[in-house]
Amino acid sequence: MSFAVPFHRVSIGLDIGSSSVKAVALRKRRAGWSLAAWGDVPIEPAQGREASAPESAVIGAAITMYASVASRTAEIGTLRALGFSRGAILTAFLGEALLLGLLGGVVGLIGASMMQALSISTTNFQTFAEIAFSFTLTPGIVAISLAFSLAMGFVGGFLPAARAAQMKIVDALRAA
Repeated sequence: MSFAVPFHRVSIGLDIGSSSVKAVALRKRRAGWSLAAWGDVPIEPAQGREASAPESAVIGAAITMYASVASRTAEIGTLRALGFSRGAILTAFLGEALLLGLLGGVVGLIGASMMQALSISTTNFQTFAEIAFSFTLTPGIVAISLAFSLAMGFVGGFLPAARAAQMKIVDALRAA
């Protein structure tokens, strides 16, 4: 596949192969185009920063908790008007985030426990050797998984809970 990208004074042509990219840079002169550079650029994996699964889960938890706070501003204002302290509201929303994180961890462990019934194997066709392995759920894995899900709930729920606790009574009631 080949294509050219024209710029103001330079046109870059790319010929994309299987393992490298041939790049041609043509410089615009008064009489026309002249060759400025030619070379092979190896194709490498992307060097960008992708979000990992735990980061995505924390972002999802934070979005869920922000939506919960936004949809319950009238309730937050009512609780503050009834005399609930900022700390009580922070504790309530943070407790909800921890409970949702724990629930997600339990659902994940239920799905992981079903993986124990599977045995996965692969064969090396040069030596005809077979490697088989299976997933084993140990109490240590369960404890680490639940602790991690609680940590994700805390990290994803702390800022929305702090936002809910910082709401002024009048602003929260007016938003309703």
